[in-house]
Amino acid sequence: IPGYELLAKLGEGGMGVVYLAKQLGLNREVAIKTLTGTTIAKAMLARFWAEAEVMAEVKHPNVVQVIELGEHAGKPFMAMEFVKGGSLAGKLR
Repeated sequence: IPGYELLAKLGEGGMGVVYLAKQLGLNREVAIKTLTGTTIAKAMLARFWAEAEVMAEVKHPNVVQVIELGEHAGKPFMAMEFVKGGSLAGKLR
């Protein structure tokens, strides 16, 4: 993804994968979420864009901020604020 260097896979779910990345222009760590699969259903794509819109509207210290929304190599991606400390699922356990 132009402007980012992928560093490690953080997690994977039914819809996509999240990577730790370095945002090159600002030299900071971010999380990059992208959809998986060779073909992406319209419903899944609509859900991805809707998730990004909702996250961008919410301003709260407990909600990560969306930094960028885009497409690379035919797949959408969302760059988000990276919060250290493990996954939410791990914290809930």
